Amino acid sequence: FFTIFAGMHSFMHLWQLSKNLTSIEYHKYIQIKSMAHHFQIIFPNTHEFDDGIFENCKKMLGYDIWFWCFPFAPSLPEDGYSFHCNQENKRKIEQVTKSIQSAREQLWKKSSLIK
Repeated sequence: FFTIFAGMHSFMHLWQLSKNLTSIEYHKYIQIKSMAHHFQIIFPNTHEFDDGIFENCKKMLGYDIWFWCFPFAPSLPEDGYSFHCNQENKRKIEQVTKSIQSAREQLWKKSSLIK
């Protein structure tokens, strides 16, 4: 039982690492993805901090890949407080969220919840 749980937990965190997501960001990501699927809006399957698997790993584990498996503090050019935002991905997600909001408003008007 523990092996299955540990395997699932490890897979989840490796997937989040590949997408450059924290657990909180992951839940928001899934929420938007689910709403887009519900309203049949095409979801770009990315987010504003995603720069590709290898770049995401370098941002989390350090730029010197030879030390990824060792328990040393990574050398990172960032300060840990401010992060690069992928503007193209951010624009895609904002477009999806605006489409979701528009679809929700149409649904509310249709059901007479708002006028």
